[in-house]
Amino acid sequence: MSWITDSINNGYDSVIIMGCQKGDDYQCHFVRGSTMTVECMSKFGGTLEQINLESECVVLHEVAITDIKRAPALIKGMEEMQACL
Repeated sequence: MSWITDSINNGYDSVIIMGCQKGDDYQCHFVRGSTMTVECMSKFGGTLEQINLESECVVLHEVAITDIKRAPALIKGMEEMQACL
């Protein structure tokens, strides 16, 4: 979560986090990284409110290794979003 806070403090309007897709075809080599990120993000909402940041400004997406078109589209969509601050 310090990366998110550091990003906002350094002038970024929003943060996108991409983690491995869960499910039957789980391919993440970080073992529990995506699961831990989901847990942390669920607790981070209060911190976002404290720094006057909308919850839509920090998003988490699960991305499969085969999502070669979806991943860039997610980034582009975040880029096109109006500034959150």
